[in-house]
Amino acid sequence: MFKSITLIIFIILISLPCLAIPQYSMLTGNKCINCHINPHGSGSRNDLGWYARNDVGLLNPDDIGLLNFYEALASTNQFFKKTFILGFDFRYQTAMVGPPDNPERTFFGMQASPYIAIAPFDWLTLGGSYNFFYNKNKSYPGQKAWTGYLIIQPDITLPSFKAGFFSPPIGMRYDDHTVLVSKISGGGQTQLIPPDYAEYGAEINYEGLKWLSLSAGIYDASSMAENTYRNASGNPIPLVDKNKLSASLSASLWQRFFENKLNLNLGTSYFVNNDFNITALYFNAGLTDKLSFLSEILWTDKKDIRKSRNFLVGVTYQILDALLVEVRLEKALTDDIINKEPWNTNQYLIGLHIFPLPFIELRPEYRIFDREWADGYQAQYAVQLHIFY
Repeated sequence: MFKSITLIIFIILISLPCLAIPQYSMLTGNKCINCHINPHGSGSRNDLGWYARNDVGLLNPDDIGLLNFYEALASTNQFFKKTFILGFDFRYQTAMVGPPDNPERTFFGMQASPYIAIAPFDWLTLGGSYNFFYNKNKSYPGQKAWTGYLIIQPDITLPSFKAGFFSPPIGMRYDDHTVLVSKISGGGQTQLIPPDYAEYGAEINYEGLKWLSLSAGIYDASSMAENTYRNASGNPIPLVDKNKLSASLSASLWQRFFENKLNLNLGTSYFVNNDFNITALYFNAGLTDKLSFLSEILWTDKKDIRKSRNFLVGVTYQILDALLVEVRLEKALTDDIINKEPWNTNQYLIGLHIFPLPFIELRPEYRIFDREWADGYQAQYAVQLHIFY
């Protein structure tokens, strides 16, 4: 039990956020593809994504003598007639890591990822990223250091074809992988969808209508097969069959009402490999530039082995463009069929998103992590520095 608790806390605290923030979609009423080159969000930003956050800060750069620097930096992220696009995310964090009876305040790098996208033709985009803070000795099963892809789209109104090494669409994409919907409550491996999860695969995406997003793809299973469960003898067994392809389907509806003041999003996804599947259903709403509401239910089923049901509800209030407060309530329920054990976990979070200057974010937060099968709970604060471009 001691090793299990230590492992759970370690995984919770060094999670690697690296993706687009779904709250912003509800605060602005934009689909992921409106701000990112990747249809599912994350990575390099396009024109709208660039201009949406390049001047947001509590301080004016001119007031502290940085106007010329920011004017040069913030002019564009696209070069050579928009055929070459750059970006990066740098994240550094302090948190308490270690066993419950003797945790230590630790400072560590989580992400140092440059993004590059090349568009030699209007219909072709090549892109990729690499996380220089990736450590294979501390990585989660299925986590990878790099991504690489190509996107072919003859016209903006037509479906796009994407192939390479990237993450399949599974539920919502969060920039915080401490969320319980991406975990399995209970003993053994707890990280279901790891940070920087990627597989070789190919998919078709359709974004031709403002109110609809569709995706269908097939993927290798080698990365997900690194994720294991323990059989009745206590031996680790791959969660999926790496010799069989995985498939994923997703659909999302988007609507805006009352002169674009109310934003709604309803979506679902289904991921399957052999006798294992993940089903997600989410509903989000937002008041433009004021409030976002996120909710998701995610089920997993490993036939006759394990089932889980995870829930998330989160609210983000935008006090200022550069200051947001977030509250999140989560619950993870796991039914270990083999060992006939239920595992229930709750997590509560309150935090801030503070942008002191453009391209710089501070994220202080306070978490309570409560495992119903163990006495007591863990509570702590963490602070993350995020520099992006």
